[in-house]
Amino acid sequence: MTWDMGARVTLRLAGTWIATLFAPLLAAAPVGAAVSILPDSTVQDVWRLDNGLKVVVHHISTTHHVAMTLVWPTGSDADPPGQTGHAALLAELEFTGAAGDIPERTRAEMATIRPAGWAAACSPRATQLTEIATLPQFPGALHQFATRLRGVTVSDASLTRAIASLRSDLDARRRPTSNVELYGAVRDLARGSWNPDDADAGLRALARVRPAQLQAELARTFTPARAVLSLAGNLSGINLHSLIQNEFGGIPAGAKVADPPVAKLSPASRTIPRKGLQQPAGVVGVLAPALDDTLHPSFYFATLMFATSLPKEWGSPTAPLTSRFQFSLFDDPEMVRFYPPPDTSSGGGSDAGLENRVDTAARNLAAMIIPPDADAAVIRATSWLLGGSMPPEILGRAARDPSVLATVALNQGVRELWGGEPFWSEYRRRFMTYGHAYDYWLDWLLNRNHRVELVLTPAK
Repeated sequence: MTWDMGARVTLRLAGTWIATLFAPLLAAAPVGAAVSILPDSTVQDVWRLDNGLKVVVHHISTTHHVAMTLVWPTGSDADPPGQTGHAALLAELEFTGAAGDIPERTRAEMATIRPAGWAAACSPRATQLTEIATLPQFPGALHQFATRLRGVTVSDASLTRAIASLRSDLDARRRPTSNVELYGAVRDLARGSWNPDDADAGLRALARVRPAQLQAELARTFTPARAVLSLAGNLSGINLHSLIQNEFGGIPAGAKVADPPVAKLSPASRTIPRKGLQQPAGVVGVLAPALDDTLHPSFYFATLMFATSLPKEWGSPTAPLTSRFQFSLFDDPEMVRFYPPPDTSSGGGSDAGLENRVDTAARNLAAMIIPPDADAAVIRATSWLLGGSMPPEILGRAARDPSVLATVALNQGVRELWGGEPFWSEYRRRFMTYGHAYDYWLDWLLNRNHRVELVLTPAK
């Protein structure tokens, strides 16, 4: 057995005593599978089926649900020109369309089918489908996951409903605006352009695509060979390897499709009028080093430290915004977002003073004396999201709140998609050993060549 920086013990299947201890989890385990026991007494397992499907499991015996997530390496960055929302539409159809003996389902019905939670979502680089099942529901829910992976049928009715759902999402994001709208729009701006009419035009174009064409795209995109199946929850007493092999092992791997390249992001700035706003609202994005850059963990740590100072600097967010800071590592690791309050005292100029607010807050934190235990607090609050041990309060919450399991399942699924444990164990080591390096990153945060700013102002 060997210890890595996450203080986990990796136990190979050759060890007979571990095979006895975790027999239900390990029965019929394929060659090359491994089990990891974390200091919090939870258990992780990862293996691959012959059809290419990667399986990663986090067994948490104190919980009463299982979160199931399927993840694929394609997202909104891969939307074809003129078809903004294409990846989101495919995700909606894959999640709600008829499959085998499973009828079409609507979002409204999901509240009854999966009352503990569900999601069909696209990030720039990944598509995720998630369902949370009770323990008695789990085998049947997993069977439905496998049935859906075998193939979904797109009908005129399911396409119409999917377009209506995306339209509802779009209207909610920009009425009059939201963190969700700004979050996606500032990345689009960094990719080259953002027009508030693109989403409407994209939905109109997608509504004209034939269902048969979309069904063929689903079959090419959502294949086992490109997917990760991620499970988190109480899997005690289940011969999981055999169950997953029986359900998923016979599904054809699918055609080989190259993953979309990571989009190149560049500095940019834009101001757009928006009806319904009472005062300007916007986002300042700061471009991060590439995820595989050895300095990315240090940058991530520094921005988390910066975020701890923002409530004092900027106060609580006011409507229509609900957050001052977002750095979603497993959604968009290439950009951190800040949502400062606008400067209304002197007009604020075309950018409403947002960039100046970020500059001032960044310099103020650099001038502060950081308590010695601040680094430890950030590490303790974050390392479990990177695959480390769960703090007792998070572990206790997982037993009461199934959404914690959904977070675990989604994060570990994306981690497996983006390098797996070999990459993330080193990322955790760097994150936990760099310590407070905020001064090092101050110039980076202040550099306008790393900035992407989008401001919405009240339309006259």
